[in-house]
Amino acid sequence: MKANIIIALMFVAFLGLNDELLTMSGKIVDVNGNAVQGAVLVIDKSTSSTSTGPDGEFRIRYFSQGKPVVVGVRRLGFETIKVEVSDDD
Repeated sequence: MKANIIIALMFVAFLGLNDELLTMSGKIVDVNGNAVQGAVLVIDKSTSSTSTGPDGEFRIRYFSQGKPVVVGVRRLGFETIKVEVSDDD
């Protein structure tokens, strides 16, 4: 049985306007609140990806398309999830 990942999008920062380079950062934790090291995050329909550090924190830069983005998160031993994120989050 795979464990669940909870995405804590703390410190989500969207910089700029449409078609601008944006930065999203946060922390990936498991259901117990423990940091998930080595989780891979990918922005759908882009080439932007990153992985979490030992503390579960990440930072990813991508070009805005003027609409919410879908972030895929995967890690061996955990359920893969996708989350829609907008500049209102």
